Amino acid sequence: MTLHSKQKGNIGEMAVAKELMSYGWAVFTELGDLSKVDLIATKNEHIKRIQVKYVSESNGRVHASRRKRGPNYKFLYQETDFDLFAIYCPQVDAIAYLTSAEICSVKTGLNLRLDKPLNNQTTGIKYFKTYSLEKALRGHTCDTQTDNAVGNEMVQTTIVFPSKRTKRTSQYLHPTKINWPNREELQKLVSLHSMVKVGAILGVSDNAVRKRCIRENICWKQASQN
Repeated sequence: MTLHSKQKGNIGEMAVAKELMSYGWAVFTELGDLSKVDLIATKNEHIKRIQVKYVSESNGRVHASRRKRGPNYKFLYQETDFDLFAIYCPQVDAIAYLTSAEICSVKTGLNLRLDKPLNNQTTGIKYFKTYSLEKALRGHTCDTQTDNAVGNEMVQTTIVFPSKRTKRTSQYLHPTKINWPNREELQKLVSLHSMVKVGAILGVSDNAVRKRCIRENICWKQASQN
């Protein structure tokens, strides 16, 4: 069954509201859907404005986007628009919470992985389950640990997807600029290691290394040589 975008939005908001209320927050909604805030949650003296997104899993990851578009409008969310960015993933029935500073620190969005990359890459990987409500409320930037803090309990989460052949894609949405080694040093690196290994060493994707080699007219070893 194909859901309308409004239905998906309602499901995401209800899932977030349910979780917040289970933690003792009072939750309020907007009339009219005209602002950049979907929910307002209060608890004691704390008030949080929350933007909610319903995002389906794709190739083992969820994309958190700053972009918002519709009929006759298109914009990027700004840090002052809300306090928390809540992403509901229906495939795992779970929610990741980012602070406004975290989501707005990237150009257009970031990828949160639900499972390990096919190439077992560890550098620069952000896992969906580490972005807990507790960490977001403390304003902490999440790391790559695998524990998901919920309330005062640490819950070990295991996500299993059906076995299927998927295309390996780069884990870098927007690779940062780096100071590339000179031609001789790069030639030495790609002659000794695979593109994936060189990319991990330099902090970029293997595709970025491959493009650099083409630009510098450098031959590289085949990935199967490891």
